[in-house]
This record gives sequence, C-alpha cells and structure tokens, in this order.
Amino acid sequence: MRWFASLRWKLTLVFCLLLTILLGTAGGVEYLVLRQSLLQTRVQSVEASYYSVIASVQQQAAAEARAGLGRLSLADSARLLALEVAAERVGIVLYTRGLAPLTVGVPHGEESADLPRVSRAVLRAAAAGHASGPLVLPSAGGDQLAVVLPVTRRSAPIPVIGQLSVPAAQVEGELATVRTLLVAGGLALVGTALLAGLYLGTRALRPLGRLTQAARALAAGDLGQRSGLPPRRDEVGILARVFDDMADSVERTVRVRAEAEQRMRQFVADASHELRTPLTTVKGYLDVLQRGASHDPGAVAEALPAMAAETERMRRLVQDLLALARAEGSRPLAPRPVALEGIVSDLLARDRASGRVTADLDPGAVAFADPEALSTIARNLLSNAERHAPGAPVHWTTVRGPGRVGLRCRDQGPGIDPSDLPHIFERFYRADRARARRVGGTGLGLAIVHALATAQGGTVTVESALGQGTAVTVWIPAAGAPGP
Repeated sequence: MRWFASLRWKLTLVFCLLLTILLGTAGGVEYLVLRQSLLQTRVQSVEASYYSVIASVQQQAAAEARAGLGRLSLADSARLLALEVAAERVGIVLYTRGLAPLTVGVPHGEESADLPRVSRAVLRAAAAGHASGPLVLPSAGGDQLAVVLPVTRRSAPIPVIGQLSVPAAQVEGELATVRTLLVAGGLALVGTALLAGLYLGTRALRPLGRLTQAARALAAGDLGQRSGLPPRRDEVGILARVFDDMADSVERTVRVRAEAEQRMRQFVADASHELRTPLTTVKGYLDVLQRGASHDPGAVAEALPAMAAETERMRRLVQDLLALARAEGSRPLAPRPVALEGIVSDLLARDRASGRVTADLDPGAVAFADPEALSTIARNLLSNAERHAPGAPVHWTTVRGPGRVGLRCRDQGPGIDPSDLPHIFERFYRADRARARRVGGTGLGLAIVHALATAQGGTVTVESALGQGTAVTVWIPAAGAPGP
C-alpha cells in the first residue's frame, strides 16, 4: 500500500492542514493587530513631537512680540514650524485651511521628492477636523509612514494642516522580524504536529493491524483466530468485539454445518444399510422363484410371507424417515391448543380390553402443539414400549410443570442398560440390534419423538433401570403459556 493511501497519513495530513489553517488565521490576525499597534504608536510619537514643536514656536513668537519685534506672519510661523519639525527628522508639508501648500520641511539628508503626497480627499477630511490616522505611502526614497493632522485647539495660533511623515523602514523591520518568527514558529509547530500525529496515529491504528491479520487468518481457515485486543470503550474496542462475535458466529456456523454434514453422511449410510437388508432378502426370494421355485407350492408359501414381512419393514422405515424429515423442518408444523387426553385416547382404545395398557389422563392438560405431530409421538412411544417390553404392562399419565404439560409412557419391561441411555435418541441406534430386527424395529422411533418434541419447543426425558422398566416423558409448552 502506498504511503498516501494509508489512513494514518491521511488523518495526520488532514490534522496538519487544519492546524496550518488555524495557525495561519490566528497569525494573520495577530500580525495585523501588531502592525496597526506599531503604526499607531509611531504616529502618536510623531504627533506628540509635532504639537511640542508648535508649542515651542508659539512661545518663541510670543517672546518676540513682547520684545517689540512684531508678530510673526502665518507664512513665517509655518516656515519656522517646518524647520523645527524637520530638525526632529520628521518630514512635513503644511497647508492652509483652503488646502493651499504653505511650506515643506525636509529632514537633513533627504529631498523634498522623498516626502509622500496624500490625496485631496484626506486633506479635505483634515480641513473638516478629522485626522487621517496612520498611512503607509510610497515615495522616491521608500515607503513613508504619514499622518495628516487638522487644526486643533493646540495648533489654533498656527492654523495650518500638517502632513507629517517618517520612514517606515523601522516599523517594517520590526514587522519583518515578527513575520519571520510567526512563519518559523508555525512551521516548527506543524512539523512537530506531523511527527506527533504519525506517532500517535501509528499507536492508535496498531489494533486495526491486528484485526486485519486476524481477519486474514480467519479467511484462510483458522476459525479459532480472534483479535486478542484488551477490552476498550472506543470505536476500535467496539470493532474488536464485533469482529470476535462475528468470528464466534462463523466458527459455530462452520462447526454446525460440519456436524450436520457428518450426520447426513451417517444417516445416508445407516438408511442405506437398513434398506439394503430387506431389499436383499426380497431380491433373494425373487431370484429363487425366478429359477423355478415358483412351481413349488412349499417354496412359494415360504417366500411370500418373508417377502411381505420385509416389504412391511421397508414401508415402516420409509414412513419413519418421512416423519423424521417433517420433524426437522421439511414441512412446517401448525401448533394450536390440543388436549393430550384426546390425542392418546384413540391410540389406547384397542389395548384397554386386555388390561395391559392403562391410562390416567388429565382432561385439563392442554398443550400448544401440532395435533398430527403429537399423534406421531404417542404412536412411536407405544410402539417402542411394545417392541422392547413385549407383554409388559404399560401405563400412560399426563403431568404438569411450569408453563408446560407432559405425556409420560411407563412400561414394566427389562429397562435400558445405562451405557445405552446416552444414545437412545440417535438415529438407527438399537440397544439390542438382533432382537430389534426380529420385532421389526427401525431404530428411528425415539429419534422421531425427540425431533418432533424439539421442533415444538419441548423436551424428552427418559428414566430407566434394569429390571424395573422405562419411563419416557415428552414435555410440550402448555396452551396459554408465555412464549420464550
């Protein structure tokens, strides 16, 4: 990445540009104020000298009048005033009230051409009683600082308008020094700000570099990569937390996807294995019949029931697979208030006469669930009890809990070995594989129960002990209970 594309350089240069603008503005205002102050101070000094000379000329004229030498004329007073002022190294041009030139006083070593000439508008303003203020005017000998003073009470005995001027070199020299100091100081400050900005920008943006490295590693497949930044409350800290949360989400998603793919591969393998056995059996009998056994009544009588049993087994397996697919979201469920008593009553009616299956159902136990899914759950629980506890009594009850209701199926069969309990909800898992195949089990009954209950926001619990039977309880949210 080129240096000018770096965020560090961009921020630093923008900061330095703003600082330069601020310093330039502040320095310019300070320079103008100082310049005006210096000019005003110099003009006030010239003005004080001018009025001091006027007072001296007036005293001299008064002394001559007392000595009987007569009063000085305006022209003589003006020439005397010009000579005295020029002796103070101040150039002077005197005008009458009618703006007619009276005399010129040139400091020693200078020429009259070195004196600037103000405009008529300035002279008219002075005739009206308004001083001009500091004026920097060009002349043959260089810029001159001039001021035009009107007739005032202090100059009334010599009623002239005075244009005073001094070389502006001294003031310009001081201002040049000030300009040099302002520019040098500003450049030094901007340079310092540039170095400090680069240093602070590097430190401030260093966490972004770590985040970039972590993101690259994450993109390369290192799902355990995190920012590793300490907690902080600024924008970088927020970005780091968001990045870590995103990385956690990506890792969970990838892990869940990998687990799902693994489960799918295992499911396909198990389903293929389960279907292959009955298909092989049916194909074997068909091959035997095709080779001529179909003319043997005994062989046909043996083959047809076996083929029918294997076909029925495949039918149940396909039905269970469809039910499992529906439970896992291939078809949306339609939950509504459902009485558990009504769901299981028809299912248990055929076994009530024998007395083997009993029930203690609460009519007030109402679940918020899909009726068809609840029927499938009850049917699978009963089928599971019949296969694994043949002939043993089975008792159905409804139970209640905070915000939920449950349907419990308890049998008095041989129970489940503790080593098999963690696996009973896995697909195609059989605690006793040989016996399960003989009774036609597919190994999907409890997996379907668990999937359908979970899809409706419920849970399944199992209690079992060897020789004491098994109790499976399906918990479903109660109708009217607040949502999660």
